[in-house]
Amino acid sequence: EGNRRHFHPDWNEWWYIYQGEWDWEIEGEIKRVKKGDLVFMRKNRVHKITAAGKKMAIRFAVSRSDVIHTYVDD
Repeated sequence: EGNRRHFHPDWNEWWYIYQGEWDWEIEGEIKRVKKGDLVFMRKNRVHKITAAGKKMAIRFAVSRSDVIHTYVDD
């Protein structure tokens, strides 16, 4: 699983990869992250997150409930 291509106009995002691997598309470039990695996403950067591999993938976000997600057409 993952999410659609989007950005946050007013929020920097942090993620900790707890288990598995994820493909992180950041402004068109895909980077593979894995267990133990910390991901920082500056506000206004278009990104998309997709679970990768055959094992369960778990990520923890540092966020708030009111963070705006602006979705970008694929």
